[in-house]
Amino acid sequence: AGVMKPDGTRYGESWWKYKDHGQKPHSFDVGCPADPTWKRRLHEIAVDAVALGFNGLYVDQLGKQRPLYCCASNHDHPIGTWVFGSDRVSLMDSLRAECVAKKPDFVFETEGYCSSCAINLGLAYILNGVGRRFDDDEWLDAWPELSFLTNPDYITSDRFASPIRTRHEVNAAAAVGYRLDLEVRYATDRQVFERCEHVDYAEYSTVVDPPWDFSPPYSEEEFRARDLKAERAYIRAVNLFRLKYRDVLLRGRFQDELGFSVRTEARHYTAKRWVARDGKECGVLIWNGEGGPEHFTVICGDGRLVEASEPEAGTVDPNRPLSPETLRLYRFKIED
Repeated sequence: AGVMKPDGTRYGESWWKYKDHGQKPHSFDVGCPADPTWKRRLHEIAVDAVALGFNGLYVDQLGKQRPLYCCASNHDHPIGTWVFGSDRVSLMDSLRAECVAKKPDFVFETEGYCSSCAINLGLAYILNGVGRRFDDDEWLDAWPELSFLTNPDYITSDRFASPIRTRHEVNAAAAVGYRLDLEVRYATDRQVFERCEHVDYAEYSTVVDPPWDFSPPYSEEEFRARDLKAERAYIRAVNLFRLKYRDVLLRGRFQDELGFSVRTEARHYTAKRWVARDGKECGVLIWNGEGGPEHFTVICGDGRLVEASEPEAGTVDPNRPLSPETLRLYRFKIED
């Protein structure tokens, strides 16, 4: 099933999870999108997912893999063919079609940006963390705004391999329209995710790739200083906030910094605009990255302000200062 090189060997990847008990890396072949066995197995998994009541299927790396030259003689392509091109699109389309035929609202997902695959996807899963937005030399995921303007129909998750997220990271994801991502892989992760416990770093000592909060440049001292219950509560507040205003923040068309202006003395802030699909409403989301409260006045040329709202405070006076590390949505009715 693997992609075969001209010398008869196969392209592969090695993955290593634990360092104890003499475990060694596990090697896997890179499957060819035109191999009948692999295609049949993926379709079997898709059918099982629907039958078990799931509402989505995620196939790792399929949208991310670079083209490879395959010389296998038993695949559905001539010997010596570049694969992970149109064959990848056909495979994803057939998987999605089979799932949707059985469950119309089924979502098919993969990892990576591949513009030729956009029509086949319900969600694209990218592999870069949210970074530290207001550092001078470390910008949020290398300008994600370009991704949303280029592929506006993508629903995109950020990735930070950790069972908990800081307030800063939650704001960074929301500020540009990323869905928030958590990862719970190990038993110790559940203690952090479910019970907000400050676990001992030593519990990850045998893990090859521990959660990012438990590896450099992060320190155990920094982790223990965090209020995990407050972080969990803030994750919930922002998720519910975005769901409440989903017509703009989750389903609206991303406009970046177009169509509005901001008056403020703050230097560190992010302001982005989305327009609802019906074109009757828009929203400007402000994230205050300063160390103290700041005043913001948002002017939308074609809109009338109808509400200002925050995840924790609800509807607020738009003229009151915005607290540090806080989001505020300014909703406008678009006038004809």
